[in-house]
Amino acid sequence: MAAQAKTKDDFKDYLCGNFEVPVVINDKKLMPFDQFCQNLMGKTIKITALRLNKDSKNCIQNITIQYKVKKMLIWMSE
Repeated sequence: MAAQAKTKDDFKDYLCGNFEVPVVINDKKLMPFDQFCQNLMGKTIKITALRLNKDSKNCIQNITIQYKVKKMLIWMSE
């Protein structure tokens, strides 16, 4: 849904301006947050698990996410 659309800039405060934090995707891929956002553009996803690790200043240091992508009316792991 368009109402749920976000850009990487929506997370700037939570990331303390660091868009290079590592994201572990579906236990098999690793990429920086900004690249992860680019990969999701235009896709419909369903998040099944999300873990954020923060530092003492409450800034996200890394993200672990599990999600499925909707393709041809079927939810599939990417």
